[in-house]
Amino acid sequence: LQEGDDDEEELVTFDGTVHCIEPISITANRLKNSAKNLRWDDKLLVTEAAISKEVGVQYFPKLTVAGVENKGLDECKNLKKSDPDAFKESCDEVPLYSLDHYMENVAEKKDDGRVHLLSIDVEGYDFDVLLGANHTLTRTEYLEFEYNWMGSWSTQNLIDAVNMLDELGFTCYWAGVGRAWRIDESCWLDHFSWHSWSNVACANRLINAKVAKNMEETFIKTLEEEGITY
Repeated sequence: LQEGDDDEEELVTFDGTVHCIEPISITANRLKNSAKNLRWDDKLLVTEAAISKEVGVQYFPKLTVAGVENKGLDECKNLKKSDPDAFKESCDEVPLYSLDHYMENVAEKKDDGRVHLLSIDVEGYDFDVLLGANHTLTRTEYLEFEYNWMGSWSTQNLIDAVNMLDELGFTCYWAGVGRAWRIDESCWLDHFSWHSWSNVACANRLINAKVAKNMEETFIKTLEEEGITY
């Protein structure tokens, strides 16, 4: 939705492509079939792979149910150490790409234009994805990722990710329902380093000033609400 000439919201459609990268085989296949059945297979491009900060291979569980969310890089890594025989039976080898490598060398449709939305949900390896996405981030308007205690986040600091993104033009916020709390250096509080399950939303002020302005206005409105602490 966007505002029209009379300040009323009107529905606007865009011609774009969605790239979905999914490492679990049964889920990737289900997504591919759904895209085909809905005749979206030229717009919703599903790749069975994992995304991190490097290029190589990784192992993911063989599942019999599609859509299981909480299976990440750690699942087979831990099993390989504790039970090598079970690892061989239970895990599949999956291509591993950095996001920049995927966009430049693997994506079925390559586009040097803007990335309107980049959503990262990789069970604790979000910062690793960002570290391998420098070129992609410079043309991304809006970014969301998770922050928690899992995976690489257990040894990484959110402020380092926020500062790196700030250098690329992003202002980041804790994402709430209709609310936002800015978390750049100027608003950083020590307890922000506490590893809890949360979502971070970042707007690129260099390439989409309108989105950045909307995010900042949401932050200001959040501060003005009674009973809201920061």
